[in-house]
Amino acid sequence: MPSHVSKFALACVFTSLSGLALGCGGVEDLEEGSEVLQTSQAPLSVKDQIDGALVAEVRLSSTHSVEFWQFSDGAIHLRETGSVQDLEKQLDSEALQGLSPIDRFKQLAGPNEPVPTSLLQAASIQQAAPGQPVSMVPWAPPPPPPEQAPEARPAGSSPLIDWGADARWFEQNFCTWSTVDSVWCPTNVSWADAGSVYAMYYESTCFAASENQSATYTTKTWNGSAWVTHAVNTVSPRTWQRWTFETVNWYTARCESINTGGDSRVDFSHRFRWGTPSISTLGDHPFNRTYSGGFSQDTQGVTHDSNYWFLTNTNNIWRVPVGTNLNDNPSYISGNPWYGIYNHLGDISYGAGYIFLPLEKNGGSGSWCSFGVMNTALQYYNYAIVPDAGISDQGDSCPWVAYNPRDGFLYASAFNASYINKYSWSLSVVNNAWQVNLGFVERIQIKDKYGNPTSLSSLQGAEFSNTGKLYLVSDSAAVVYIMDIFNGRVQASFGVQVDHGSYEELEGITLWDVDSGVAPGVGGQIHVQMCDNDWPDSDDFYFKHYRASEASKL
Repeated sequence: MPSHVSKFALACVFTSLSGLALGCGGVEDLEEGSEVLQTSQAPLSVKDQIDGALVAEVRLSSTHSVEFWQFSDGAIHLRETGSVQDLEKQLDSEALQGLSPIDRFKQLAGPNEPVPTSLLQAASIQQAAPGQPVSMVPWAPPPPPPEQAPEARPAGSSPLIDWGADARWFEQNFCTWSTVDSVWCPTNVSWADAGSVYAMYYESTCFAASENQSATYTTKTWNGSAWVTHAVNTVSPRTWQRWTFETVNWYTARCESINTGGDSRVDFSHRFRWGTPSISTLGDHPFNRTYSGGFSQDTQGVTHDSNYWFLTNTNNIWRVPVGTNLNDNPSYISGNPWYGIYNHLGDISYGAGYIFLPLEKNGGSGSWCSFGVMNTALQYYNYAIVPDAGISDQGDSCPWVAYNPRDGFLYASAFNASYINKYSWSLSVVNNAWQVNLGFVERIQIKDKYGNPTSLSSLQGAEFSNTGKLYLVSDSAAVVYIMDIFNGRVQASFGVQVDHGSYEELEGITLWDVDSGVAPGVGGQIHVQMCDNDWPDSDDFYFKHYRASEASKL
């Protein structure tokens, strides 16, 4: 945190979210009820047009600030402004992604600064109901905005600045890849137009690189029938502005030097994480299947590698070649090697050549829940107790574990959860015996699409996509939630047909593109288990399949 963080500035509290943020000037007191709120000089120029309300601002230096804007959809988004003299990296924008709007303000302004009433009110306006399903079907892809994109035009020349060094500075600060799916970063151009992308996280930056020419910076979203301009900002010479949006939508941005000749030069970036594409239902296979030997009894989990399905019930795990019909009775089966200590296998996950199994005691002698490790031949290594159980908020509840291919860590949660917990893992040999090593890394607060803390119930299974989205199965809600793990926001969801009155229960989930026909009777990319709990007869197994409109963006 920079040592020069100043007191917060609250600017221009609007009564209408559709109004333009214009004409806020000077240092004055705004009286609201019995509370006096101090404002600062407005950061907007007369040419700025922003379709929203400025509800809080933090000044990091005389030229570096972060503003909190609430738009007509209720979401609070950030605008950051700074100059080339600012040490931009002092602001950890990636760390801010995991915080709610109020916690972001506290992080930036310091723990002793009161949160502005306007920000508290804005956050309450955007609060979603806990566990509320989020519509995930995107609008049909919009037509491109009036400016064709993505495209950039080379800038005119000027000997006054080392443009190569300038571009490298911009790229180092605004064009990194660590937490996004894609980056486009043209430098030393007179204008750049990003084109339209469907994103759950969208960030763009416009830098007026010229020594004496300003730039115009425009951001837009698609409302289903037309492009809506959120902001038109004037960027002064040798300064930059960055807008950050974290709700699912179509976005586009443009950065353009006001002077189209001579020393007309801008640097531009847009970075984003793909929004979840539309999902369609394909049906069930197997459907109402009862395996002999009791293997359809209490089905619990599913995963895959490049050649096999792996499935579990309470105390067995079995392997099925992808070319085998899943209606066939399981043949390659391993029992629970830790039975007696942990008597319940949950939803499993494959990664890095191993299968990870969540273990619950369920009447066994174990204490906290644990993670077991097997290889794909179903030979077991060992298990390890989940560390820091009191901190990670799991205790003896381990319904699922999921390997994230994007960072190599394991993630898990309790059955009813307010947090997703992240763990490091490794295997080692100690005294000629395999040892599983687990380390608690952090817990990620579950948030609604606006960034406010929420909770999810009856989480039975989970799996990561290749882009790092976390797909969570809630049995009670009969919903699959899609979470942006970088900020904890539940960005999308889709419903799963379940008849709870007939004791049907959603269980595990895995993501595997089998649209090539490699798996008999199965298509699509998302596969969800359901157990039909029958008593006294054997339970029935259902495997539900879904197809994404763009599989690479799951």
